[in-house]
Order: sequence, then structure tokens, then C-alpha cells
Amino acid sequence: MSKSFFVLILGSGSAIPKKAKNHTSQVVIHDGKHLLVDCGEGCQIQLRKFGISLQKIDYIFISHLHGDHILGLPGLIFSMNLLGRERELTIIGPADIRKLVELHFSMAKGHCSFKINFVDTQSKEKELVLEEQDLKVFTYPLRHKIPTTGFMFVSASEKRKLKPEMLKKYDVPKNLRKGIAEGRDYIQLDGSSVSNAELTSDPAPPRSYAYCSDTAFNPDLQGYIGNADLIYHEASFLNRDAEKARDTRHSTAEQAGEIAALCGAKKLILGHFSSKYDDDDAFVREARAKFKNVEVAIEGQQYDVG
Repeated sequence: MSKSFFVLILGSGSAIPKKAKNHTSQVVIHDGKHLLVDCGEGCQIQLRKFGISLQKIDYIFISHLHGDHILGLPGLIFSMNLLGRERELTIIGPADIRKLVELHFSMAKGHCSFKINFVDTQSKEKELVLEEQDLKVFTYPLRHKIPTTGFMFVSASEKRKLKPEMLKKYDVPKNLRKGIAEGRDYIQLDGSSVSNAELTSDPAPPRSYAYCSDTAFNPDLQGYIGNADLIYHEASFLNRDAEKARDTRHSTAEQAGEIAALCGAKKLILGHFSSKYDDDDAFVREARAKFKNVEVAIEGQQYDVG
């Protein structure tokens, strides 16, 4: 059975929040592991609203230092502290995010009860920033007004699939089946070998989710996130405001659709909508001019990866 791997949207708005469009934030949940991606104002309220325990979060990824992506972070950490957290927390983002956290505790004359690890990102090339047994996370550069990174979450390949009929044919002991699922051949009592390919079939390919935070249209993303199963891409503006998108180094919905098509994605989620718009369907219509399998990010909704 494949490990659970999905994205829960907490906030889908841009600089000025509005009803049902909070500041940017989402949770990537992989096999029970909770990874928070950006932490806009109101993030911890959204976590509670949608049933996510603050203490389950072990990693926080920050794409860049604009307020609508970070202003919820001091409050979230403060609440974790008040609730008696002891487990370490890792924050992965621009180097200056450390100053924001330390300033909060300094001005409040407080002390954090748990250790916070900081992993600095850079925005010039693709970089591996987290590697666990079954999950890797990479950063890659985006084109915004300040240094900004996207995040690519890649689920490790599952183990090879055992063929029950072949295990029975060769009378493979149960205690050896784990090793066979990991790729080993089976050595019989007479010393002859049964190849792993005869006993197993290929696992499903790795699944991947690409988070494209604030960015101007950037065809170079194809080289960083090509063939992603699911892409979240900002779509701050509609085509009628394409000039404003260019000036502010943001994207239109149609440009987000073009990126998904270039990358060979399976599905696209649009988010980071400007508060000037009320018609979500217009974003979908414009993105579908370039890419068909597209939805708008709805707060509280889960999107499966792969």
C-alpha cells in the first residue's frame, strides 16, 4: 500500500487577506509526517480549524521573507512554547528568518523551551535541504522581488512488489521476504539463485509535489520540477492585469497553466490570489487555456499527490 501523501491548504490569498482567502500557508502530510510550508498571519488559527495539532509539525519551510508568508511564524512558535513543546523544530528558509524568531523572544523577554534548528536556503540553484528515509525535499530558485525559493517534495520509491504465486512456487520463507522486497535475490537450499526480478515487480515511481511560491513567469522551472505529479503555482492576477503581474514579479493564471504544461505535471493547483478578484472560476478558465487538469486552492481541502 502506498504511503499517504497529500497537501492541505490553510491559506490561498496574497498580501491582503479576505474571507476564505487567508495568507499563504499549507501543510504537506507524508506518511503521518507534517511539514508546514510558509506561515502567513493566522496560520495557527487555520491549523486548529482544520484539525492539525501544532505539536505534530516538525519542519517549517519558508519560501521568502515577505510578510504574508512569515508573519504567522512568531505566534505559532510562541504557542508551541506555551503548550510545553519539548521536541526539536527545524525551520528551513532564508538565513534572516533566524533574526525574526530571536527578535520575538528577545523583545518578549522570553525563553524557548525547545531547540530550534535553522537550515539556510539559497535561491541560485537546486539544493537538497532535507533527506529522510522515505522523503527528500529540494529547493529551487524562483523569480521574485527578493530571494525566493520553491520546494519540491519527493516521496521515495516504494519497495518492490512481491509476487505471491512465485513466492509459493519457490517456497520462500517468510523471514526472507523483506530482503527480497528490498531487491535481494533468493538463494535456495541447494545453492541455486532465483533472481529478484522473477519474485517481484517494479514499485510505483516516486511521487512529487512542487510548491511554487511568489514568482514571475519562469520557464526554467521545467528543469527543476519536470514531471511533478502535483504543482501549486501562484496565480496572483488574471490576464487583464498581466502588466501588473510583470511589474510586481508575479504570475497570471494562464502563465501558471503554461508552467504546468511545460513541466509535464499531472495536476495544477492555483493560489496566492489578489484580493481584487472575486471570481475563482475565471482563474481556472484562463489556466485551462494552457493546461486542462487545474483547480483553485480551497482552504481546508486536501489534494493527493500522485
